[in-house]
Amino acid sequence: MQPALIMLFFFVFLANITETVAGFGGSIVAITFGAHYYPVAQLVPVFIPINVLLSAYIVVRYRRHIRRDELIKRTLPVTALGIICGFALFATWHDDRLKPLYGLFVICLSVFQVLRLARDKQALQRPIGKWTAIIWLFSGGLLQGLFSCGGPLVVFCTTRTLPDKLEFRSTMSTLWLILNSILVVSHLALGTINLETLKLSATMLPALAIGVVAGDWLHHRISQHNFRLATYILLCVAGFVLLFGS
Repeated sequence: MQPALIMLFFFVFLANITETVAGFGGSIVAITFGAHYYPVAQLVPVFIPINVLLSAYIVVRYRRHIRRDELIKRTLPVTALGIICGFALFATWHDDRLKPLYGLFVICLSVFQVLRLARDKQALQRPIGKWTAIIWLFSGGLLQGLFSCGGPLVVFCTTRTLPDKLEFRSTMSTLWLILNSILVVSHLALGTINLETLKLSATMLPALAIGVVAGDWLHHRISQHNFRLATYILLCVAGFVLLFGS
């Protein structure tokens, strides 16, 4: 197995642990670190089918904890509009423009969240205004369609209305399942998901399985706050490497 493929396998494993524990962040981990070995535009169609399988597992197993009212009335409509715009950008942008912009996004988001979480452990539980929520949800959808990494922006809003960790994860997984299923169909139509990308996705299935088992075990045993804080610090470092590295 090629060294780059081994590293991608490891990153997908970490990504699935992250997503299973926190309910978001898997795409950012996989694509941020994987971008050092593969172009971002190639990684997105490879990881989306994997994320669909992960979300489907959580949705089926923890379906009783899904908050359908929150999902249908607010989160899904605004986020879906953003994802349509994001995919339109993905279909027209070149890869050499994606990498530095993506690195800058990761840096800004990570620094912002690290400072907020370090300053106030309750920062993610305070309500925000209606229009502020719409902006964050739309931006999350936009980035989900563009980079398949809009989770943290959607999380910024949704943690206010879903303080229960299990309800939050189940509801977010339902959202990612819907949105990423739409993205799979869109990428198939565009031709960016094809036999070659599906073969690479299939190679990552053992990393998915191991990551899900480990992440589900950790979900019930680790502080959500501490895990998110550590994840954002790690992503901040990765973002700097991605933006300024050769």
